[in-house]
Amino acid sequence: MSGSADEFDEIARLFAPASFGAPEALGLVDDAALIPARPGFDLIVTKDAIVAGVHLLEDSPPEAYAAKLVRSNLSDLAAKGAVPDGAFLAVAWPQTWEPAARTAFAARLFEDFQRFGLRLLGGDTVSTRGPFTASLTLLGYAPQGTMVRRSGARAGDILMVTGPIGDGYLGLMAARGEGEFSQAEALRLAQHYQAPQPRLDLCEALRTHAHASADISDGLLADAGHVARASGLRVEIELDAMPLS
Repeated sequence: MSGSADEFDEIARLFAPASFGAPEALGLVDDAALIPARPGFDLIVTKDAIVAGVHLLEDSPPEAYAAKLVRSNLSDLAAKGAVPDGAFLAVAWPQTWEPAARTAFAARLFEDFQRFGLRLLGGDTVSTRGPFTASLTLLGYAPQGTMVRRSGARAGDILMVTGPIGDGYLGLMAARGEGEFSQAEALRLAQHYQAPQPRLDLCEALRTHAHASADISDGLLADAGHVARASGLRVEIELDAMPLS
């Protein structure tokens, strides 16, 4: 991560702990990271971004932005059967964000990095007059040749999902104070919307059994269509068998 003296001080205070002393990070004082090759493994890279008011409600707490950013990216890695390893972070701080908000964002980032085995290897921070914006690039590894692509589906394959469909949308409704939910339901759904659970527990099973896989971020119909299109197939969805929230 690079920048002015003040920015270096902020990086050292807020983000250096999230590197967990990774030698590849070079102390977060260089313009780049140094990542050695891992014989027998493929490096898998994914990138996702988050914008206040678009991917989360604009008045969401800083912690929610950190959790959503990390976990959305991790979900993409999980769908490829990749084990997470390193991360590069770019943050545009709104001028309205006080140091306490930045600290809260960094603290939740550290917490999730620790939980999911990530290490911050570099990035950048800037200031913006617009809404909070951040982008995260994640590095993951899978044994050579085992990454689960979208394009590997075969005729006759069974389409499966790993959990109920609809929690994300219902969570948005709950966060807005809409819908008829009990207090406990509203809290659970809102938390799911702000901090979804990436299915990293299924990485090995996907590499072993799945011909194709995709993270459901655009909705079941859209993402099933993406897999079918990439694989040169059509897909049939049995709506009556679909697990709903």
